[in-house]
Amino acid sequence: MKRLLLALCLLFGASTQAATLKAELTNVVTAGTYSNVTATVSAEGIITAISSGTPAVSVFSYTNVGTATFTNSGYNTIWVLCIGGGGGAGSGASGASGTTRGGGSGGGGAAYCFKRFSASDISGTVTVTVGNGGVGGISATNNTGNGGGTGTNSSFGAYLIGYAGGGGTAGRANNDGSGGGGGGTAGIGGTPVPGNGGNGGLPGVGTTLAAIGGSGARSNVGGTVGVAEYGGGAGSGNPATPAVSPGGSALYGAGGGGNGGSVNSAGTGTAPGSGGVSGSYVVGGGGSVGTTGTSPTSGSAGADGNSALLGSGGGGGGGCTDGLTNLAAIGGGHGGWPGGGGGGGGANYNTTTLGSGPGGTGGHGWVLIIAQ
Repeated sequence: MKRLLLALCLLFGASTQAATLKAELTNVVTAGTYSNVTATVSAEGIITAISSGTPAVSVFSYTNVGTATFTNSGYNTIWVLCIGGGGGAGSGASGASGTTRGGGSGGGGAAYCFKRFSASDISGTVTVTVGNGGVGGISATNNTGNGGGTGTNSSFGAYLIGYAGGGGTAGRANNDGSGGGGGGTAGIGGTPVPGNGGNGGLPGVGTTLAAIGGSGARSNVGGTVGVAEYGGGAGSGNPATPAVSPGGSALYGAGGGGNGGSVNSAGTGTAPGSGGVSGSYVVGGGGSVGTTGTSPTSGSAGADGNSALLGSGGGGGGGCTDGLTNLAAIGGGHGGWPGGGGGGGGANYNTTTLGSGPGGTGGHGWVLIIAQ
């Protein structure tokens, strides 16, 4: 009606009335497209004010190993968290009486990798990949166990990568195993070789034990393990003189696995180490250890994470001092989800016809997307 009156006023020269009506209709609503709108409507049914409201928040949680597709459906801001898989642990050594057999070393924990993106940063669809945990070393029937596998990375396309933890070394006769390095926010955790600990993933100085910033923690030879901040905790290894060696922890990253129990040449067993934990800067506190002796037990799995913490490292399996046919009874605990390192398998004190404890697998990864 007002538009009709304005037209009539202009047509017949009623300038004063026309100016008044034009003022009411000018700059009422700015031209454009609005979403999640809040609108004000006058008594005459005219929209006099309109503004975009706060967009709804959508949460996408990817926990199954493999690939999926995320679609940017007009979101303004996208937050992404990527956690890779934890490293698998090594199995223990198995050999004849009178020799030293080391337990397997723990796998490294995965890093905590997080980033915020604007809508213009992200294409229409993005491939989401959830990484797997590294496999644990299988039982061995010779003097040397089998090493654990490195976990695989999780990713949000090419925009963000969650780096995995390194695998632990096999248990050996001379007990010089070392755990896998923790994943860093810019690089995967290193898989060690006997006699040389695995480096933590980049950035930072990957050869230091205490890792600040986003670097993963380094695993050392001799039972000393590293702790991290955003990187993953290191898996623990067995020193030349068998000793309890818990897995490394991390303030935000996942915990590393503990070492398996060892047996020395005199037939005396050494207790395994517990797994590291997320949310701590002190070694241990994760999966509990098995017992070493004539009736050894396996290590327990690391606890799964929650809204605040990542997975804990698995506990080491106990060493057997008089022979055992139930090999699973001295296995290392699996790493907790997401990204915890596996616990090392226990050593077996018997003839080579009986095998050692297998290493625990690493916890698989996770990708979390919050879009608004």
